[in-house]
Parts: sequence; C-alpha cells; structure tokens
Amino acid sequence: MDNTLDQTTLAAISLLEGRLLRIEHILYGASPAPAKPPQESATASLAELERRFNQLLRHSRVYTEILKISVRSTVLAYATAFPSTASALTSITSDTPIPDAKQSAELASSPAHARYRGRAACAGG
Repeated sequence: MDNTLDQTTLAAISLLEGRLLRIEHILYGASPAPAKPPQESATASLAELERRFNQLLRHSRVYTEILKISVRSTVLAYATAFPSTASALTSITSDTPIPDAKQSAELASSPAHARYRGRAACAGG
C-alpha cells in the first residue's frame, strides 16, 4: 500500500510541476529543461513548487486576478450543491442512530472482533 501511495504522490507532484512549467512558459518564455529529475523528498518538492507559484503570483498581477476569478467561479459552480449535500448529511445522521459508546467499546474488545482483526491482518486488509 505504501508503494501505491508513493506512486500517487509522485504522480500528483509531477502533474503540478507540469502545470506550473506551462504557466511559466506562457508568461516568461522557454526555459532550459532540467538535466535530471530532482532527488528530493515529496515535501521539499512541494515546497519548491509552492515557492515558484507564489513568486509567479507576486510578479504577475494579471495571473493573480485570473486565479481569483477562477476560485470564485469554482465556488459559485459548486454553491448549488451545498444545500443538497447538507440535506443528505442531515438525513443520514437522523436516519442512522449512533450506537452507544459503551456498546461499541465492548464490541471492539470482544474476542470475536479480535479474531476478525487477526484474519484481516493476515489477508492484508
């Protein structure tokens, strides 16, 4: 599972970097291609992307305004979904009773639950 998470993280960082490179290319023109992929941690890569993105926002007032408009339009596009989502969540909580905490604790500590957890761990779940 860690390997899949690592691959997903690296793919997401790569996609973010690709988008940022396209924006930088549009604003500043061609830049030299990196000689080799960076050998830094995901955290360091994200921090570097964030630094470059913030630098881009500081130097391009137009892009800052476009970003604001984009965020506003995204919020407005999803605004109609908020009441229906709130209604669905309310109905779930009113239709589904929350079990007593004492009963849940007893179930979690029961021998049957311990056997199930052992099988799930053996099966990789």
